[in-house]
Amino acid sequence: MRRFWIVVLLLLASLPISAHDEPTPVISADNVAQLQSVQHINFADFDAEFDTGWFAVSSGVAYDLRPFYGSSTTYIAAVTTDQSIVIFDTNGNLLNLCPPLLLQNETMRAVDLYFSSTLDTLLGLFSGAGRYQLAYLSLYNCMPIVITLDELWNLSASDVPVAGWLYVNDSGPSPSYDTYFEIQGDTDRVVSFLSYASGELVKGSPEGAPFIFERDYLPAQDPEAVVRIGRIPLPYVVTSSETGIVKLWNIQTGEILYEVDNGTGQPSVFGNINADATHFVWRDNASETLYLLDFETGENREVAQLNGEYAQWFFLSNDASTILAVNLNFEPIVVAWDVETGEKAVLGEYRQCNRPQPDMARLSRDGTTLVIGCDTGLDIWRVVEDE
Repeated sequence: MRRFWIVVLLLLASLPISAHDEPTPVISADNVAQLQSVQHINFADFDAEFDTGWFAVSSGVAYDLRPFYGSSTTYIAAVTTDQSIVIFDTNGNLLNLCPPLLLQNETMRAVDLYFSSTLDTLLGLFSGAGRYQLAYLSLYNCMPIVITLDELWNLSASDVPVAGWLYVNDSGPSPSYDTYFEIQGDTDRVVSFLSYASGELVKGSPEGAPFIFERDYLPAQDPEAVVRIGRIPLPYVVTSSETGIVKLWNIQTGEILYEVDNGTGQPSVFGNINADATHFVWRDNASETLYLLDFETGENREVAQLNGEYAQWFFLSNDASTILAVNLNFEPIVVAWDVETGEKAVLGEYRQCNRPQPDMARLSRDGTTLVIGCDTGLDIWRVVEDE
């Protein structure tokens, strides 16, 4: 691991000071044929072990706080076997290595990671020593500010924090952050508190309890909801009834944003939404048909026949014009469908894995970057425009 730190310092020292990239194209039906693998991050190149290709990806540059990495930089955080957090950019640069968190001499294990939209902070949810912690990691120097949740707020024995995210209000002179985390237990709920304001972290304490707010996890109280669609980016949740009533929830506010009948009489069992949560790509339980549901109009369009071909990962472009699938029919390929025509195109193979399917695939919120991770490393896909 000492060699790893030396590599980090050398890489940081060698980065160009003034390199700026052209804006990365947003994936759409017009350019998806040019979506291809542009960068491999090989775990074997580093003096550290990785058990999994699980990672978090940023939404793209909202504020250009690190201009020497280029205007189209997206960040990725991965976790090593010893629970160090490694931060890369999508140009293959190693930006930082954050050492493991310790509590009572026990290494805390990462449960969830979430990049702030301002790209200066990585929120981590960790478990270990029978406790849960939130850590705010600076992307500049990895210095963590750590909150132990049961010191901030009373967790019951059945409470399990499963995911966390940051809401950034940047309308004022300086950003303020609210931290949210989802709790599963005897009573499922969403907990939030003001965590950062006026340039200072608000840690919370028994005296600071008014900062803490609890909201029932309302989808769990919906008697019609028989399915919660996996891998929908928080704070959104999509549920379906047995007869195909699909609901889009914002669990941060507790609202049902849309309630739409998919018109098939059967549940939507798997899929994803676009970044603005206006459309929902989904398949039926038998993977027979691929659909696109427009939340705003209620239209449910049949895009293509899958004929039983299973995909572990579906993504929808920001403009809802193209659908992506990773690992279709257990093949190491990326596939796209044109929503308008239903035409299917195999875009190519992703990097070799030692397992039948990737550990993780994510589309960045800005719609420019597809990242596929497995035990051998990370594969980064972007649209490459003709010169």
